[in-house]
Amino acid sequence: MQHVSPRAKIAASALIDDSVYIYGAAIIGEFALIESFCVIGHPCQAEIDRIRDSHPSSMADLFENASKSECHIGSSAIIRSSSVIYDNVRLGTHCEIGHGCIIREGVRIGPYCRLLPMTSIRRDATIGRGCRIAGIVSDRSEIEDYASSMGSLVHEYTIGVGGIEEAAPTIEVGATVGRGALVIGAVRVGHFALVGGGSVVRSDVEPFAIVTGDPARVVGQRSETEIAQLRERIAEGRWA
Repeated sequence: MQHVSPRAKIAASALIDDSVYIYGAAIIGEFALIESFCVIGHPCQAEIDRIRDSHPSSMADLFENASKSECHIGSSAIIRSSSVIYDNVRLGTHCEIGHGCIIREGVRIGPYCRLLPMTSIRRDATIGRGCRIAGIVSDRSEIEDYASSMGSLVHEYTIGVGGIEEAAPTIEVGATVGRGALVIGAVRVGHFALVGGGSVVRSDVEPFAIVTGDPARVVGQRSETEIAQLRERIAEGRWA
C-alpha cells in the first residue's frame, strides 16, 4: 500500500488494494474490502494547516501527523475505488460506499447502508441503519433508519458567509427524498413520507405525505399497503 499508518489496526481478513493510503488511528474490520486509490483517515484542513507550519518532510508525513482521530471501518464494509474517508468517521458493518464518494470528518453511518457513486457526506452528518444515499448530505444533517435520500440536503445559507453554522434537515424513519430533490434548511421530512424527484422542500413534510413541486405541496398519502410493505422490509433488518 502507498502509506499505512503505524497506528492503524487492520484485520487480517481485510482486502485492501496496494494503492490505498491509510492515515492515523484507522480501524479496519474483518472482511472489509477497500478498492484502488482510496484514502482512509484523511485529516481535516485545520490540522493540515497547523502541521504544515512545522515543515513536514513529505505529504505522507504531513497527513499522518495531522490525522488525530480514529476512523473506523466496520466489518464486511466495501469501499469502492477513489473514495475518501476523513478521520473521526464511523462506518457501520456491511456498508457499501460507491466509487468516488467523500465522507467528511465526524460522520456516523449505520450498518447496511449504501452510498451511490460520487455521494458527498459533509461534516458531522448522521445516517442510520439500512439507508440508501446519493447526492449531497450537508453538515449536521440527520437521516434516520431505513430512509433514502437521492437528492440534496442543504442549509439555507441565508447569511451568505462561510463558517456560520445553520440548522440542517432531518429525514425521518423510512422517508424517501427522490432523485434531484432539494431539502433546504431546518425542515423535517416525516416518517414514511415521499418527496418527488426534482421537488424543492422548504417546510416540514408530514408523516406518510407525498409531496412534489417547487415549492413542494402535498399531492397524496402513502397507501396502507405500501406502508405495510415498507415495514415488512424493515423487519428483515436490512434495506439498502
